[in-house]
Amino acid sequence: MKTFMDRQGRSWTIEINYTSLRRVKASTGVDLTRLVDPKSDVMGQLTGDPFVLFDCLVALLQPQLDDKGITAEQFGELLDEESADKAAVALIEAA
Repeated sequence: MKTFMDRQGRSWTIEINYTSLRRVKASTGVDLTRLVDPKSDVMGQLTGDPFVLFDCLVALLQPQLDDKGITAEQFGELLDEESADKAAVALIEAA
């Protein structure tokens, strides 16, 4: 598990497990199990397109968003460039 902070100082935990991986793949089509596969472009998708990264984060964090009563749109407003970079690093390190 890896954590990062949004721009308001709220902590988010990225937990990689079969359920979260399945949720990401079902909602985004991105197969995070292939992140370290040199033949796949998952890393390029995450680092090259901020919207793919955001959609993966939302899918991974959906239970926490639900618990906190935060929509995906509201979560997006909590991310600035610095916190989005930290979220990307946390996601990559967690996977």
